[in-house]
Amino acid sequence: MNISAFVYFNIVIIGSIILFVLSRFKPVSIWKQAFFSDKLFLITSLIICCMLFWPNNYRESAFSIESSLGANRYIRIIAYLLIFAYCSFKLHTKHSFIRMSYVKWYIIYIIVCFLSAFYSPFPEETLWKSFELLLCVTLVFLYFQSSRHEKDYYYKLVHGLTFIIFALVLFSLVGILIYPELSRDVGTVFIRENTMVDITSISMGGIIPQIHPNTLSQLSGIIFFIGITTFYYEKRHKNGCFFVILVGLLTLLIAHSRTSIIATIIFFLLYLVFNNKWRSIVTIVITGIIAFVLYSDFILAFILRGQDKNLFLSMSGRSNIWSIAYNAFIEDPLLGKGFYSGHKSLDMSKILSVFSNIDNTYLESLVNVGVIGTFFLITFAFTLVFDSFKMLIVQRRIWSTDDYIILSYLCIFESFVIFRSFAGPSYQIMHINLFIMLVSAAAITLLKREKKFYKLPNYQ
Repeated sequence: MNISAFVYFNIVIIGSIILFVLSRFKPVSIWKQAFFSDKLFLITSLIICCMLFWPNNYRESAFSIESSLGANRYIRIIAYLLIFAYCSFKLHTKHSFIRMSYVKWYIIYIIVCFLSAFYSPFPEETLWKSFELLLCVTLVFLYFQSSRHEKDYYYKLVHGLTFIIFALVLFSLVGILIYPELSRDVGTVFIRENTMVDITSISMGGIIPQIHPNTLSQLSGIIFFIGITTFYYEKRHKNGCFFVILVGLLTLLIAHSRTSIIATIIFFLLYLVFNNKWRSIVTIVITGIIAFVLYSDFILAFILRGQDKNLFLSMSGRSNIWSIAYNAFIEDPLLGKGFYSGHKSLDMSKILSVFSNIDNTYLESLVNVGVIGTFFLITFAFTLVFDSFKMLIVQRRIWSTDDYIILSYLCIFESFVIFRSFAGPSYQIMHINLFIMLVSAAAITLLKREKKFYKLPNYQ
């Protein structure tokens, strides 16, 4: 689908105006100030977003094992090398690599990815994509090093990251509302009994930034939940929080990814339980039951998303993909078939007309880098999430409201990333979720260092 420059121009201008207006209200103004106050984070995060979300007609250029990377990809590799050289030059202290214990596990995962090029079906692509991971990690190490010269640097990291996510969701929503026909996702075509079925025709994604509906739903859920959390702890920001919640909820429903919608509902109920809002829980449950009884046809149609029962129960054909992927993993359980390229060697032609990924972070990792690589990937995520929630529970009545909000943001980021990773690609490759997890790792490390995290002996 060819989209004119005029469309992009309109979305950027209108989105910028709306963002400017919303930035007059807290908490968006706080996020904006943090984002623009740190030039390093500002420039590098914009580069990451351009890498990931610049419009490139990805729907027409499906993944395939090619004979060469192509001129455009080689240009990007050269650009990555220049950025990496700059980061390496700036990283003049070894302490950055020592103190970020969570990222150590991910670095080992990257090493495994690099080594898998020896048996990958497309070693050039494996090396290129492994280098992207290394570049992203190096950028985060640079953030961590910058913290040595500034107290409470984790505020800037977390608020800056929140501003990026909010801007991505807002600009995507603007594009969807102005050009809905261009936002509709072409989706994956599932083949059943020689019949081609479009399984995601109702979902909508961003135009610029170009964001897949599933990723957009996840980011929208994060923004919605952050709005709720901020409103709960900072009621003086209720006007700004209302706009944040509205943008997040509206985009979440329009993008129409069931995984993220379910995640948002589950996390919201758990959030109410954590804060002992039992009356609110009872009210929501009763309201939900009444709404389902009165509008069951509409709700079922929304959930099914145009699919029949069999296709819905197969998770939009994912179960068929996972079955083939699992058999491939059994063939090479320890080392896999090669990072990023291994899973593309699988024959999915009987069930899919276009195949890009396995739609499961961990199964795709098992296929590509085996049990060994996946172990380090999971260990990185588990240790980070475990420490984050342990701090959230233990420090609930100790830290200031601002610090506790920051910690709540980090737990929200990580929860949505982990939930999403079970039904799509995530932090195992160069993805916005990887950037979120690595920035979260840097922020948690700084929180533990500066606040001298400890556990009260008799805390209940």
